[in-house]
Amino acid sequence: MIWPILWPGGEAPEDADPEVVRRAEILAGQTLRMLTLNRVGGESITVMPCSRTCAAPYSFQYGHSLLPFHPILLESGAYANCYCAAGCGCSRTNSVRLIGPVGRIDEVKVNDEVLPNTAYHVEDGNRLVRLDGKGWPACAGPKFTVTYLQGHEVDELGEYVGGLLALEYLNAMTSSKKCRLPANVTSVSRQGISMELSTGMFPDGTTGIKEVDAYLMQWNPYGLRTRPEVYSPDLPRQHAVTWKAP
Repeated sequence: MIWPILWPGGEAPEDADPEVVRRAEILAGQTLRMLTLNRVGGESITVMPCSRTCAAPYSFQYGHSLLPFHPILLESGAYANCYCAAGCGCSRTNSVRLIGPVGRIDEVKVNDEVLPNTAYHVEDGNRLVRLDGKGWPACAGPKFTVTYLQGHEVDELGEYVGGLLALEYLNAMTSSKKCRLPANVTSVSRQGISMELSTGMFPDGTTGIKEVDAYLMQWNPYGLRTRPEVYSPDLPRQHAVTWKAP
């Protein structure tokens, strides 16, 4: 589930259709993911990281190279091909960058061996740093994989507001007069199977439900549509640990 749901009272209404309950939970989770700019929740993904020390100076315009193509994003903002041909002499490195934010590391495997979670931590939101002195393989490949949550974990408050929002979607899909969703919900199926929303249901990034919006303010206080990014080569880099094994 992309967003764990805690229904008010602990469970969904007993008289509700289980299929409608499931759809209400999905809608609530997707809505909260969207309004937090996908910074919270989601599902784990598995990637094959690659160190930039092994990046060949090929951009997408030279995609006809016979070398295997594993694109990575460089500090300059350009993409390069990451490869390691036989005998290329790539060295190991103690850190690799993942597509962040990294909210949780589920598993790291090197040569089919699962590493203990004390052997690494995450710095700066997306930099996986090895702590046991052995270093990461410098080249991408199936023998080095990382499974992680690409987003912050949903906490207890997130589960609570997820339940509140799911209840309102359930009310909307069952034509309940108690629904607190915005008035631009234009039509609802009486069978409780589908609903139609007008364009821009949450134009300012809020739901109109005070408890839910208070939570959203923590993650998207200005109601942005896309997540901003700022980078300056003039500022010194100070690395901070943002995740480690509990």
